[in-house]
Amino acid sequence: MNIAWLYNKSLNKCVGGTERATILAIEMIKLLGHNSFANIIIDEKGLFFEDTPIDDLYQFLKSKKIDIVINQIGYSKVLLKSFLERGGGKWRQEGGKIVTYMHFDPKMMRDLDYFLSLKDKRIKDYLIICKLYLLKQYYSKKERNIYADIYRYLYNESDKYVTLSPTHFPYLKSLLQLETYNKLYAINNTLTFPDISSPEILDYKDKTVLLVARLSEVHKKISVALKVWKNISRKSKYLDWTFKIVGDGQDMQRYKDYVKKNRVERVSFEGEKNPEPYYSKASLFLMTSPSEGWGLTITECLQRGVVPVIMNTSPVFSEIVVNNKCGILVENYNIEEFQNAVEKLMDDAALRSTMAVNALKRAELFSKENTLKKWKELIENIYS
Repeated sequence: MNIAWLYNKSLNKCVGGTERATILAIEMIKLLGHNSFANIIIDEKGLFFEDTPIDDLYQFLKSKKIDIVINQIGYSKVLLKSFLERGGGKWRQEGGKIVTYMHFDPKMMRDLDYFLSLKDKRIKDYLIICKLYLLKQYYSKKERNIYADIYRYLYNESDKYVTLSPTHFPYLKSLLQLETYNKLYAINNTLTFPDISSPEILDYKDKTVLLVARLSEVHKKISVALKVWKNISRKSKYLDWTFKIVGDGQDMQRYKDYVKKNRVERVSFEGEKNPEPYYSKASLFLMTSPSEGWGLTITECLQRGVVPVIMNTSPVFSEIVVNNKCGILVENYNIEEFQNAVEKLMDDAALRSTMAVNALKRAELFSKENTLKKWKELIENIYS
C-alpha cells in the first residue's frame, strides 16, 4: 500500500504530541511493508507535498499511486473538505480510501472555558463570558450541535474514523446517533522513545518535578501546576526540589510574569527542547490539561520511570495509568488534592521508587509491537 498523511503544517517532533505521534506512526507503517508518504500539506499558502507545491492534487495522488490518505485533523471539516474539493474527491470515487485520525479528546473545549482562560480580558470578553454563563444551557446545546455536524461529516466522508482510545467512543456515539458504528476504530500512540529504561535509571534521579507541554493555557492549564508549585516551594522541607517546564508557546511570557509577580522559586522554563534527557533525571511529572486525546507525555514519563500526577480530566488517563500503582489520578480538578498527591510522593522515597518501577512495567503495554498490530488490523479492515 502507498499511504499519504494529510496535515496543515510540516512535522516537527519538538513542537507537540501530534507531530511526534505522526512521525512515529509513519515509521510504523513502513515496518508493515507499506510506503508511507509524509506529508501532504494544505494551509493558507496553498497545497504542498512536503516543501514542493502541488499543482494538481488528483494527478499527484494518481502518479504516486496513493491508496490511503490519513487526515490528521479529526475535529474540523476544513482540511478534509479542502482535500476533497481540490481533487481528493475524484480520487476517492475511483477507489481511494480515507482515514480520519483524531489526536485529541473529541469532547472539545467549550467557548466559555476559552474566554475564561484569556489573560488580558477586554470588556467585550467579559460581556461574552456573562452571556455564555447566563445562557449556559442554550450555548451548550448549540456547541453540541455544531460538533455533531462536524463529526458526522468526518465520519461519513471517511472509511475509518480513528481515535486514540475506545474510551472516546461513547461521546462520539452520543453525537453521531447512528444504528451502527463500524467505522470507529482506536489506535493508541506508541511509545516515543525506542526503549523502556531498566530500573537502574532510578539510581540517577534528581529531586526534579517535570512538566512537558505546549505552553498554552487554554489547552494545558499550566497555571494550575504553577499555583501548586508556588505553595510547595515555600515549604522548607522541599527546598532541595526544583520544577522544570519544557516547551514553548503563546503563553510563555504569561507564566514567566506569574512566577516573577508571585516570587515563585526554583522553577525554570527550559524552552522547546528534546524532553528525553529531562525525563531521565526527573522523579515526578505533572499534567494539568483540561483534556487530552491520549497524553503522549504520560507514556514518555512511564518509559523513563517518572511518576505522574495527573488531573483526571479525560477518560483515557485511566487507560494509561493505574491509579495509586504507577501514578496518581486526581479527580474533579481539585487543586488541594493535587498538591497533596505531589507532596505525598515527594515525602516518601520508597513509594516513589515502587511507583516508578510499576511505571516502567506499565509502559510495556504501549510498545511499538502492540501498536503495530492495531495499524495492521486497521489497514486490513479497510479492504476487507
